[in-house]
Amino acid sequence: MNRHFNLVPVDYDPFAGADPFKPHRADGGPVINEDTISADMARRAAAQRLRDSVQRRLPPWPQRASGGRVEGNNIHSEPSEKQKEAGNYAKDHVRVHGLDISIENAKGASRSGTGKDGKPWSVRMPAAYGYIRGSVGADKDHVDCYLGPHVKSPMVFIVDQMDADSGKFDEHKCMIGFASKAQAVATYRKAFSDGRADDRLGHVTEMAIDEFKHWLANGNTRKPAREAA
Repeated sequence: MNRHFNLVPVDYDPFAGADPFKPHRADGGPVINEDTISADMARRAAAQRLRDSVQRRLPPWPQRASGGRVEGNNIHSEPSEKQKEAGNYAKDHVRVHGLDISIENAKGASRSGTGKDGKPWSVRMPAAYGYIRGSVGADKDHVDCYLGPHVKSPMVFIVDQMDADSGKFDEHKCMIGFASKAQAVATYRKAFSDGRADDRLGHVTEMAIDEFKHWLANGNTRKPAREAA
């Protein structure tokens, strides 16, 4: 049996207002006695139970249907390397075009790590960065994405990122919320501080949102997106 719950505002009180069954004085005011006081307390208790029930049904993390507005305060800005590896630190969560996206870095935040050469690196993020929940990419983690300023854009630009040293396919970086391929590529380039962005920039595949969703669900996301075009 399907059960449908109608969510109501948390400040909703179904028992507020006049009660047509409560006795009133001739001047319209309620009759105040011990019975009406007890009944009023019971009504308030019932209303609070309803509010508590609604709160329990709300999602455990904020779903912002407003179109991808990222709240940097929801993100743990300095997770440890172990937390980064495990992914068990606070992130923001947005919903864009029906895609659930976890945001690891807000635009303007500092993203850092350690390269294969053992040297630390850091970059100021040119756009919000995270991953698409429920997806699996070439690195067997979620598919990574950048979230641009034009969240209503109907196109996604998928970068086949290459290994800067070997030139072999590495993983995808999906550019969501960008008005053009040029804007998406310019943002991608700014996300690297070692001057080797162009060594990583492979083919850029353009997909409409519905096509992109189909690729995520049914395509081979462990191969270059160029092969799906």
